[in-house]
Amino acid sequence: MNKKSVSAAKILITAMITVLVFTGCSNKESDFDKSFLNNRERKESYVVGTDLAMMIKSAGNYQEQFSKDIFFKGFTDKFEGLELQIGIEEIRKVMNSAADSVVLNMDTVKVGIYNTIRDKQSYIFGAFHADMIAHSIETFNFKAFKKGFNDEFENIPRLLSDEEIRSVKEFSRKWVDKIMSSGDPALPAEEKEKIYREYLAENAKREIVKTLPSGLQYAVIKEGSGDKVPNDSTTVKVDYRALFIDGREFDSSFKKGQPAEFMLKYVIAGWREGIQLMSVGSKYKFFVPAELAYGKEGLQDVPPNATLIFEVELLDIAKNQ
Repeated sequence: MNKKSVSAAKILITAMITVLVFTGCSNKESDFDKSFLNNRERKESYVVGTDLAMMIKSAGNYQEQFSKDIFFKGFTDKFEGLELQIGIEEIRKVMNSAADSVVLNMDTVKVGIYNTIRDKQSYIFGAFHADMIAHSIETFNFKAFKKGFNDEFENIPRLLSDEEIRSVKEFSRKWVDKIMSSGDPALPAEEKEKIYREYLAENAKREIVKTLPSGLQYAVIKEGSGDKVPNDSTTVKVDYRALFIDGREFDSSFKKGQPAEFMLKYVIAGWREGIQLMSVGSKYKFFVPAELAYGKEGLQDVPPNATLIFEVELLDIAKNQ
């Protein structure tokens, strides 16, 4: 890609971050018709694919500058946790640099088996976009995304009409704006509580999200094969990230430099219930309503009545309990 095309691609990256509020991870690549796009989340993933392909096609002589197969190789390597041809930190450094230096940076990096600028750019571009959704894997449908990309890239008639695509984008924009507004300190408490309720109701519709009778919602990102947590008197070791629904992180074991260890009975109800579903090696995402978190009082940086998101990986449990 030339400098102009890379700049255009970086504009798309911002657009994708805004739109990615999707559902259900599916890696099947078989053909499907419009009936597969039977919910908002699948439609959004399809539209993101068409938008990304459209941006690439607008970048000069894209057929010579870009390899779709290598793009999807980079995307899939990152998306499925396979070994990358280049370190992810180096990919981020290349793609987050100033637009006029991205091409130069790609020219100097080593990308495994890929040597030409075309191939390196295609692989890095794919892996970078997959990295962007790494923390939202339960909100992305790869099958719909790839179908949308292929339809646009290969000039195949789209499965969605222009009007349907406009409707999907408008709903997504309004929904993202509403979620982002939940972090506004000036927003009245009752309005925030309404957004939290709407968020959980919408989240419950996602294919990969399960809702328990208590109101706790969870999505399995990775299922482990180790021991199960037997009860809430168990001491566990976990890595975690704690987020508000607008994506702001307010706590993390990674920032503290070491995993957290605690007995389950001493943490919030959402964690007690959720972690007991897990086996060692599992990684889950919990969507925790206020009554299972910090309630009406809140805690330090957590405001009252806040719905929270936790990404939790169960590393170990204490033995002989």
